[in-house]
Amino acid sequence: MLNAIGAFPGSGLLVGGALVAAGLAFVPSPLTHESLAPQPCALDLAVERETSPTCFFGSAFNAGALFVEQCPGGETVWHEEYDFEDGCTWRATETLIPDGAGFRYSYTEEIVSCEVGAIPAEACSRTGRVTHRPVDASFSDPF
Repeated sequence: MLNAIGAFPGSGLLVGGALVAAGLAFVPSPLTHESLAPQPCALDLAVERETSPTCFFGSAFNAGALFVEQCPGGETVWHEEYDFEDGCTWRATETLIPDGAGFRYSYTEEIVSCEVGAIPAEACSRTGRVTHRPVDASFSDPF
């Protein structure tokens, strides 16, 4: 059985003393609590392909750059429901997949429900690239 410093019971002082004598004592990492904290960033979308130029996108990027408290570190998916002028409620799904220095982006949407007699609009999709840039840690969400 190992004790707290990784040596067998009864040898902790010897092993610990040997490490100090050899100059291999534990040295704290230069990382601080602040450097491990989530880093805010701005995400910028560059659309590559849309299904139709007349589409409405219920996207988190509709107002431009998206400011987040923590930059995505892996695949990220957002779902947003919105009511559209066609009398239907739509669910938009936006996906970011890490790819090099940024993300591959996809947007799809589907109908959740419609009012009686509604004529649903065309479902839209698009793809693109999302880049990220740091923002000051004291930023406040402009929205």
